[in-house]
Amino acid sequence: MIKKEVIDKVGGYPTEYFLYRNELALGAAIIHAGYEINYVPALIAYRKVAETRKPGARYYYYMTRNGCLSSGSRARPKRKYTGR
Repeated sequence: MIKKEVIDKVGGYPTEYFLYRNELALGAAIIHAGYEINYVPALIAYRKVAETRKPGARYYYYMTRNGCLSSGSRARPKRKYTGR
């Protein structure tokens, strides 16, 4: 659980991620701001999951692109996802 004041201080989820791995960037910003992140094994979180389906081009594009962003790499995918 993250306090709202912490999320506000670090600027929230980075908008350049859009989908996938944005929680990694948020966690990095929180640590960079001087906060500590702890694992609480007794905590159980539930979320409603959409119907399972095979990942498509959009999934692979954003996972690859955001992996590059979160690694600090200058590498970027050469083509932008167009929805096809």
